[in-house]
Formats: sequence, C-alpha cells, structure tokens
Amino acid sequence: TRIEELTTTLSLQTDARAKALVSRLVFSALIGVLEAFLWETAQHWIEEREDVLRRCIEKIPVFRDQPMKLGEVFERHGKIREIVKGHLQNMVWHRWDQVGILYKSGLGVPLPSTKALREALVIRHHIVHRSGTDMEGQLITINDSEVRDLADAVEAFAKSLASACLEKFGTTDF
Repeated sequence: TRIEELTTTLSLQTDARAKALVSRLVFSALIGVLEAFLWETAQHWIEEREDVLRRCIEKIPVFRDQPMKLGEVFERHGKIREIVKGHLQNMVWHRWDQVGILYKSGLGVPLPSTKALREALVIRHHIVHRSGTDMEGQLITINDSEVRDLADAVEAFAKSLASACLEKFGTTDF
C-alpha cells in the first residue's frame, strides 16, 4: 500500500522542476518504506514470540554482552522486551550488517540479498543528506522508470522476507 501511494504521485501533473523533485522524494521515500517494513516485522516477531526475544538476547552481541549488576537482574528481566524494542527504535534499518545480524541471529531468518538496493541507498543518501545533489554538487536526476525499478526491488525484497518468516513461523500473522 505504501509503495502504491508513493508511485501514484509520479502521475501528478506539474512543471518540470516540481516533477523532478517529486521523483527524487518518492525514490528516497521508497527506502523509508523498506526500513519501516524491516522494523515493523522485527518488532512484531519480538513481541509475539518468546523464542525470538530469547534468541535476540542470547545471540546478538549488543544484548548478550551487556554488563549487569546482580541487583539489576529482576528489574531488567521485567523490562527485557522493552529494552530490545527500544534498541530497535534506534537502529539504522539500512545498515545491512546490523539488520542482518538481528534477522539471522534473532529471528532465525536470513535477509534476502540486498545487492539490488545498494546503489539506491547511495542515491537516497545524496537526495536526503545533500539536498538532491551528488558529491560533485550535480543535481541527481531520477526518472519514473528508476523509481518503479526501486519500488519493484523493495517489494520483491519484502515479499521474500515475508515468505521466509512464513516458512519459519508458519503463520501470516504480521
């Protein structure tokens, strides 16, 4: 639904400058859709499955290696799910190394290949952090076909991951 909402804006009738801006904004927003999907999916399974929460705590270094005083054991145990979910709130969801560890070690589901998304992440970085220009100061141009290709790549990635979760957890309840 989010992808469809974004790509629909490509058909807006406006002048060429605004059209170019819309294409860049939609392109970068598609990465945001992917990041939201990754976050929502991880959060769902950590909330719903005790085994996922446990694997996150036992296998992911940021949790596993946290020091704790004995006097904190009961207090932190009662808040363990919130601690993990708080960490998820601060993750950068296009850092494939960190997200890959969370999914593979925590959820027990490896990420699909991110190869088709790597160049798009660099372009998105320029759009978001350099106001639509590359490192040489040249305006980034995105055409409708490039936006649709990225939308297709994001959707394929999400479907592949959802399918892997379905296979792992045996339910479509997310």
